[in-house]
Amino acid sequence: MRRYIAGLLVLGGLLWGLYLRRTKQPVVLRAGTNQSPQFNYRDDHGKITGFAVDVLEEAAGRVGYRLEWVFVDGSPDPPLAEGQVDIWPILSYVEERRRLIHLTRPWWKSDGALLTRADHPITAWPQLKGSAVRYSPAEHYLVQSIHWPEGIRLVMDPTSAEAMRHMCAGEGAGVWTLLHLQREYALRRPSGCEGVPLSTFQPTDATLPYALGANKGKTKEAEILRDAIEEMSREGRTMAIASHWRILDVAHSDLVGQMVGSHQRNIQLLYGLTGVAFLALFLGWLAARARVAKLAAERVSAARSQFLANMSHELRTPMNGVLAIIDLMMTSSLTNEQREQLLLARSSARSLLGVLNDILDFSRIDSGRLLLETIPFSPREVAERSARLVAGKAHAKRLELLFDVDPAVPGELVGDPVRLQQILLNLLGNAVKFTSHGWVRLRLRTEPAGERLWLICEVADTGIGIPPEKQAAIFESFTQADSTITRKYGGSGLGLSISSRLATMMQGELTLTSEEGKGSLFRFAGLFGRMPEDPADTGSELLRGKQVLVVDDRAEHGELVCGWLRSWQMHAVAAECGQAAMDLARMGHFDFVLVDTRLGLEEDGFAVARRMVEVTGGQRVLLLLETLDLGGDAARCRQAGVQNYLTKPLSAWELAGRLRQMAEPEEVAIAPPALGAADLETPRLSILVAEDNRINQLVTRKLLEKAGHQVQVVENGREALEALEEGHFDVALFDMQMPEMGGVEAVCELRRRERGGGGTRARTPVIAVTAHAMAGDRNRFLEAGIDDYLAKPIDAATLLGMIDRVTGHSVNRA
Repeated sequence: MRRYIAGLLVLGGLLWGLYLRRTKQPVVLRAGTNQSPQFNYRDDHGKITGFAVDVLEEAAGRVGYRLEWVFVDGSPDPPLAEGQVDIWPILSYVEERRRLIHLTRPWWKSDGALLTRADHPITAWPQLKGSAVRYSPAEHYLVQSIHWPEGIRLVMDPTSAEAMRHMCAGEGAGVWTLLHLQREYALRRPSGCEGVPLSTFQPTDATLPYALGANKGKTKEAEILRDAIEEMSREGRTMAIASHWRILDVAHSDLVGQMVGSHQRNIQLLYGLTGVAFLALFLGWLAARARVAKLAAERVSAARSQFLANMSHELRTPMNGVLAIIDLMMTSSLTNEQREQLLLARSSARSLLGVLNDILDFSRIDSGRLLLETIPFSPREVAERSARLVAGKAHAKRLELLFDVDPAVPGELVGDPVRLQQILLNLLGNAVKFTSHGWVRLRLRTEPAGERLWLICEVADTGIGIPPEKQAAIFESFTQADSTITRKYGGSGLGLSISSRLATMMQGELTLTSEEGKGSLFRFAGLFGRMPEDPADTGSELLRGKQVLVVDDRAEHGELVCGWLRSWQMHAVAAECGQAAMDLARMGHFDFVLVDTRLGLEEDGFAVARRMVEVTGGQRVLLLLETLDLGGDAARCRQAGVQNYLTKPLSAWELAGRLRQMAEPEEVAIAPPALGAADLETPRLSILVAEDNRINQLVTRKLLEKAGHQVQVVENGREALEALEEGHFDVALFDMQMPEMGGVEAVCELRRRERGGGGTRARTPVIAVTAHAMAGDRNRFLEAGIDDYLAKPIDAATLLGMIDRVTGHSVNRA
């Protein structure tokens, strides 16, 4: 008796292990299908169905796999070979396929047959000598697998209907197809075949085996599925499915055995009874373990919630303080230049707050604790704010940042503006990061969705693009399209995962269209509530009929601006260079002249504006400035005699408002000229700053230039080494963590080059300015050849004193 109980327990344990193994996380396979009726095809409702589909689905369920069906318009071989799909349910078993893809042992066989005219029946191969046998591309492998007698011509037509039409017209002895498709061919006759009687010739040696096809990375999974299909055949399931689909030639299947299936079911019943006995003995222990696990999970959840709450408080409190102070200063009396600088500071603080929030958001989303707000907001303002936050980096790379909002987008929607901005910032930031030349465009539009609206945001670029086989992976957490991207461009691959999850929470989706080397288009669509809206006063009457000259060397931006002007019934003319603009201005009258201050590398937009003022008058000229260079550009505007300017990225409503203001000019307070280079004493030192963060670049440059030094800024260690080769610098400030080449690597290479010159090359002092402030960092940097070390945030007096010390200079900063 004890031996019997022990045996039951051992057998039950084995069954439980088998159950656990089968209930683990399923393998997901992309199963391909094309339009092959009865076997695998997409029906009129878009559902993937068919005999082979049903067989493969049941086999996948038995082994714990999950199938994602992918419809392919064409041959299955290229998508399998290139990895676009993992597996194909049924493929003709021919040798030429095995060079590209993996084929399992055949699991099905089909007969071929010749559909002929009944008034010219074919009963043997010799009757076909000297005649043409027609077929469509779908029967290519079937035709190639047959040993045709000499004297028969094989003709492939574009479609089966075309082959039938030729045969009915007497231009061939018959049409070659699979036997089980003869009925479909006979019923779906093309024009010209309606009254032609048909018959069938079925040779005995025209059988084609079929197998599972897979790309060579999924060989193991394909063989496991093949074994499952064989098990189904022994149970009679394959025959049953074939009967359901009325597959006529099932007798040629090599996987039959209903009698074996009955025996298998008896064994399964025995296993099931044994498992029930074991589970009855084990049930109490499992219940106790479940209670313990539940309590532990609740404690972990509570601890995580408390941690997130503490981190949110500790990180957001100081940042909110910074933002509050900036907002207070914004309410005071400020010049345009001061206001723009405070906007820059506020944007930087919000950007940092967004990074901190990303880390917290990922944890909240992952634990299901992130909730969306439902409040009124302006989608235009959210989009414009997002574009301005990345404008500095875009302009630093000489990229054109285009901002286009459909006039039909409502002034207010109901939803979560913070999460919308989070998505847009991530998409725009990535677009700028991975684009080295050309443009980045943000476009907004809406589509009706009952009582709500689809807000559709598209971010396009002319960047590096993403290969098709890697596009799905970039939406996974901590994943990028290529492992080298993290090294070259930075980033952890977390932003797109968060954005995709947020889009799903907004009942929408985030999709990608991309071509490697030509750029990418990310499209976000989310559902938002409507708000009752009053008709907006656009002031178009004031602008209607006005003549405008747009001077912009970037055709994309010039066309966008001209499109806005024409929609307000203004007459817009574009010029791509200063000389062409001057010729137009001298020939005709223009009410307004818009001049982009960046007109290529060989032309100064301010000089063009100065000449335009002489021709048209200063009140008519509007300058378009780059955001982060406003401090110097504001003074240059005044020197050119221009009082009106806007910073890019430009928005339609902002441009319209400024043009209306210029059409009815009001008294505008002009800020005093900015302090220029001529007001500073002669630079004491030439300093190289290697820093990849744009805001840190600007702050460091301003600090050093205010102290009287001459500054050159580069973005990484590789560019720093090139600058040191080309010119002399008294001292270099290196950030330690930069893309492409970090500070430690750059200093080691610099010292190696200095030693390689035989000791004749002057040694450049290097100061590490970095956020690495852990124990041991200072010694590690000094050992690499760095002269001194300063942890961020930077104290101006400490940095300037350190520069004096490592260079041996003493500068009076009183």
